[in-house]
Amino acid sequence: MPDQGLRQALPGVSDVVHPRDGGDLAAWAQAVAVAVAERRGSLTPGEVTAICRHTTGEGYRGMNGLLHGYVDSSPTDTTRFQTDIDNAISG
Repeated sequence: MPDQGLRQALPGVSDVVHPRDGGDLAAWAQAVAVAVAERRGSLTPGEVTAICRHTTGEGYRGMNGLLHGYVDSSPTDTTRFQTDIDNAISG
């Protein structure tokens, strides 16, 4: 089977300025997702965001809970978790 780049490291994003001391963390996360998607080429910003969210406690519990039928979140969070799941598996 040809290598499809599935095991390659993600590109560096140290040039994306981190919003320390009260900056907009959501805007920074989106900028990182866009930078990785542009530099990687095989992932969309939505896929990168979903993968990163799955590494957080809330994202992991929410996404896995929804996948296993344990919905213990608000409708807004449930919709976000479902969107993250859809994005994470879309590639």
